[in-house]
Amino acid sequence: MPLAALPAWRSTTPLSQQHNEVPRETADGPMAERRRVTRRNRSVGGNKNPAALENVHELIEGQFKITERVCRKLNRATLDPRIIGDHLTYVDNQVRSDVLVFFLHGLGLDHRDFEPILKRLPYRGVSPTLYGCELERRGRISLSLADHVVILREWLRELVEQCQPRVIVMVGFSLGADMGFELLLGPADEPGPAIDAFLSLECNLTLDTCFCSRVLADLAPEHPEISIAELRRLGDLAKSLDDWLNIHEYLVKVLRKFQGDIGVLQRAAADIVRPFRDGPGFGVFAPGFGVRARASACSGWCSRMTQGQASHLRG
Repeated sequence: MPLAALPAWRSTTPLSQQHNEVPRETADGPMAERRRVTRRNRSVGGNKNPAALENVHELIEGQFKITERVCRKLNRATLDPRIIGDHLTYVDNQVRSDVLVFFLHGLGLDHRDFEPILKRLPYRGVSPTLYGCELERRGRISLSLADHVVILREWLRELVEQCQPRVIVMVGFSLGADMGFELLLGPADEPGPAIDAFLSLECNLTLDTCFCSRVLADLAPEHPEISIAELRRLGDLAKSLDDWLNIHEYLVKVLRKFQGDIGVLQRAAADIVRPFRDGPGFGVFAPGFGVRARASACSGWCSRMTQGQASHLRG
């Protein structure tokens, strides 16, 4: 049961007296400047380093239109026509740099997880939200992971044509890391933009690493009730307090977002888990290691990064 909202506090001082209590100041006065610095301070998590404050970037939201051309590359057997003409949303830190870094989020999450990094990243940084995973979207349309990868590849292709970066760096977390390998592979007849470096964070290696996905994959879209016993079992897998907190924070975040509209989450989770249930564990990871040629080039570029440059990517 949700907690009742606390009653709003009201001042007993008459409004006319309240105005008289606060001295007037200009927009350039000392108090105004102090408030501006405080707001900037909060935007970087309370960092009071003046150099850091100067490097906080404003994030803007961009949109990539899912045109008929893009939809022709999706699975026609499962294509929902409502997706034609809709948009993939992403955030952009607008930094002028010849290095483009893009971040891919985990299952059920969105670009907000990377906003603190994007605000202080010294390179051009962008992060898309997978179609159907937007916070405010109503009437979500579920897509296969293969179709998500197609849309991401076309989005990246358009972005690269606009930015013309010298270096492209991909950072993927969990599901985002899984999709990162698919982006590296790409179709032979129409490869995507060449990715120079790939930072994979907590990608799925075996069925044992899919502990949240396994529970979500077993939901029935027509009966999306989640067993409390299953959720409790997930908590029991935690080996430390930090693990326990991370698991429950994640579950609360995604289940609140998709409550009553669980199909997108269930389908993505099922696609994550299926190869590991059908195949021999680690052998599913990066099939045949066909990414070795590109991965070797990626690791070579990463090895030349300074410690400070790499720390920006890790956050």
